[in-house]
Amino acid sequence: MFDPFTLFGLKKQYDLDMELLEEAYFAAQKKTHPDQFSKSSSEEKAEASKRSADINRAYLILKDPLKRAEFLLRETNKDLFSHDPLFLEEVMQWKEQAAAKEDIRDDLLSTQKTLFNTLETSFKQKEYEEAERALYQLTYVHKFLKEIW
Repeated sequence: MFDPFTLFGLKKQYDLDMELLEEAYFAAQKKTHPDQFSKSSSEEKAEASKRSADINRAYLILKDPLKRAEFLLRETNKDLFSHDPLFLEEVMQWKEQAAAKEDIRDDLLSTQKTLFNTLETSFKQKEYEEAERALYQLTYVHKFLKEIW
């Protein structure tokens, strides 16, 4: 099974040292760069290309805090949170405010910061249901911020 943490030799945790991730990424990419395989067989080139794609995929997952959280939560063998009626009421309120041309960016950014803190704390304390809820809400907030920015 594809595991981005194992691919880079990193401890499987939400809180990652981004500099360490960058170093691991560039070291791994250096080993699979096409220039390293210019005189290799087509099979070796194909394998290096596949490995390079896996490295890029792993990096994108680990670099993005939402994708990283989703990967870790999937590892707990739970279905990800898919419905939160109370939060959806808040989303509807934000949509109404945005439609009324109210500036809600500060509220959304504050909510996003709080949810990221909740997500990090939840992973540290192995409270995966709370982490699922925070990820679910963050996904909406992140998407909404993109829409109004």
